[in-house]
Formats: sequence, C-alpha cells, structure tokens
Amino acid sequence: MRLTPKANFWLFAVAGLTVSLLYSAHLIFCQRSTLQFLDGVFVNSDMHANLLWARGIREQGWLNPVPYHPWTDWMQAFAPYQQWVEWWGSEQIFQQSPLYAS
Repeated sequence: MRLTPKANFWLFAVAGLTVSLLYSAHLIFCQRSTLQFLDGVFVNSDMHANLLWARGIREQGWLNPVPYHPWTDWMQAFAPYQQWVEWWGSEQIFQQSPLYAS
C-alpha cells in the first residue's frame, strides 16, 4: 500500500510529535525523581567523582591548577593520602594524563 506524499508528511509529523512528547515526559520524570541526589549518597562512586571533576572545570576553567583526585574508601583502606600523592607524582598531576596537563 502506497501513501500519498501528504499522508506521509502527516504520519511523519505525528510520529515526531509522539517521540517528542514521550521524551519530554521522561525528562520531567527524571527531574522529579531522586536521581539528582544519587551523587550525594554514593560518594565513593565514579558518578560522584565525575561530577566533582566537572564542577572543578566549571569553577576553575579547563586548565584547572588543582585538579580533582578521587579519594574513595577503597583507596583509604589501601594507603594513606600522602602515599597516593607520592604514587601520583604530585597533587598537580591529574589521574587521566595525558588528557590533562601535568
């Protein structure tokens, strides 16, 4: 069965509107859910570390002189902070080099 160009247009427009409405409803649901508080609860997660890193970039700029180093529970159980700084090379070296200047 072939549809006319006018019918194709309306079918495409209705499908686009449906997808747009579903996506908007999903965003509204996510904004009102507890997802926005997960990084405050799971402070030892990668999500929390990535958000702290992004906040540092927003506040200090791309060439952040004091990059964020994750300091999670498993790291604390493994070695003291000064030992980690020694392994990193200094506090100025970012964990994901060479993406960040040392």
